[in-house]
Amino acid sequence: MLKSNRTVLPIIAVIISSTCFCYSQSSVPSSATASFQANYALAELGNVAAEVRIGRDYYEGRGVSRDFAQSLIWFQKSADAGSTEAQAWAGHIYWTGSGVQPNLPKAYEIESTLTERNVPLAKMFLGQMYETGRGATKDPTRAVQLYEEACKQGVARAYDLLGASYFRGNGVSQDFNEAQVLYNRGAALGDDWSEAHMADLYLNGNHVDKDSAKALQLFSHAALAGNMLAEDRLGKMYEKGEGVEQSNSTAANWYAKSAAQSYEPAQLSIGRLYHLGLGVPQDEMKAYVWTYRAYFHRKDPKILAELKVIQGGLSAEQVEMLTPILVNAK
Repeated sequence: MLKSNRTVLPIIAVIISSTCFCYSQSSVPSSATASFQANYALAELGNVAAEVRIGRDYYEGRGVSRDFAQSLIWFQKSADAGSTEAQAWAGHIYWTGSGVQPNLPKAYEIESTLTERNVPLAKMFLGQMYETGRGATKDPTRAVQLYEEACKQGVARAYDLLGASYFRGNGVSQDFNEAQVLYNRGAALGDDWSEAHMADLYLNGNHVDKDSAKALQLFSHAALAGNMLAEDRLGKMYEKGEGVEQSNSTAANWYAKSAAQSYEPAQLSIGRLYHLGLGVPQDEMKAYVWTYRAYFHRKDPKILAELKVIQGGLSAEQVEMLTPILVNAK
């Protein structure tokens, strides 16, 4: 048995990116893959709008494996060609620190400058900075104002963020009905996050009549676009047999797709299924990897406790087997 976490964690951190514990591109919904391929062909011809879409697809893992470095390359390419949308995305990447060192002052400078130039997407991203207080003085009211402006200028995702503000009463008086109206408007404009959040309300009967069939319909449609929340929730519905015929294997399939996009709850769920051998062959190594990835995102003592339980099923030989992978990865 392993004697300490110090032996395992560094190795696991490397094999996460060195072995096939995630779904390949072929497992991504076909509509998202087809969209990526079509946009890539256009981007290769120098189509600036397609370059932005490719950057977004790489950023969100839609139709292609998530790759923040490639995302920034495509955004920068289209930004250099004058795309203010790409410039806003680049600023957002500096804010999130996705694949780059976070640079909050630079992110704020980019988004605020573009907002002054009336760039809709920058208004939404700047709103997120004010809502969270990360990179800007926390001001939920200002965030709501920016979300409203972005909505009026046709940014579909802004409806989701504005709807969430109304739902929580953050920066605006709490209004569950208005939140639902905004989620539905965003979904009608093609925003899969609005659709997934509306489905979540139906699934849980949260200020709407509980309707598993409606939730399934909305989650399924959002999942076609590669939405990680929808994929995770479909996994839960199939695992519990809620509104669908119970199927651990189908649940594992949906969890894996969501987990591959770094969605922490799904990483925990697919790790648990591998640990228990439900819907997938029991595999403590994969269980440990997925659970560790979740722990990497959120240093929760409860997740650490789960890691220690899984670690109890690993042998020193298994760790030794991974040593060549660690060496080759250097």
